[in-house]
Amino acid sequence: MRRQIQTRTGTVARQFDRVVDVLTALDYVRVADDGTTALTEAGATMRRIYGERDLLVAESLRTGIWTELDAAGLAALVSCLVFEPRRDDAGPGERGLPRGAFRTALTETERLWAQLDDLEHDHELPGSTEPATGLAAAVHSWARGRSLEVVLAEADMAAGDFVRWAKQTIDLLDQLSLVAQPPLASTARAALDAVRRGIVAYSSV
Repeated sequence: MRRQIQTRTGTVARQFDRVVDVLTALDYVRVADDGTTALTEAGATMRRIYGERDLLVAESLRTGIWTELDAAGLAALVSCLVFEPRRDDAGPGERGLPRGAFRTALTETERLWAQLDDLEHDHELPGSTEPATGLAAAVHSWARGRSLEVVLAEADMAAGDFVRWAKQTIDLLDQLSLVAQPPLASTARAALDAVRRGIVAYSSV
């Protein structure tokens, strides 16, 4: 949602109005009779989330679709929101993806993304890219304590690339640990600690 406001000077006001319309429709912003706007409680939460998919994250928190995830599952799900595959990378598809609560949460997240994407397009906004699962299996394995060698084989990428995406996953988990309600906030902290180990932790020193 933030990227959509960063447009050319001549269209900033129009784009901003469209973003406000979307946020108003979702009750993140309320517009008074005099035209002034104010954040709702949900809007105040969203304001503390930074990233390409801040609206999707905020809606996922508000609807509670991630609450059944364990630490490794949440880490894997969050990786789907930060990972950007190469254009020529078809990815592993559903091969190796965690089952159970993760699959349910992923399906609900993808459904929610589609709804938000439709809403943004209805308001002539570009929308956001679909969550990408290409790193989820590797992040899940890493968060469960598997070795770097195994994880890199699952991800089919160099160690430096994995570390880079792991750090972005950590960044979003850190935000969740601060803005989510219990027990998800605790799960986010546990997920953050599970991902920030070994070469990922060492590379941050």
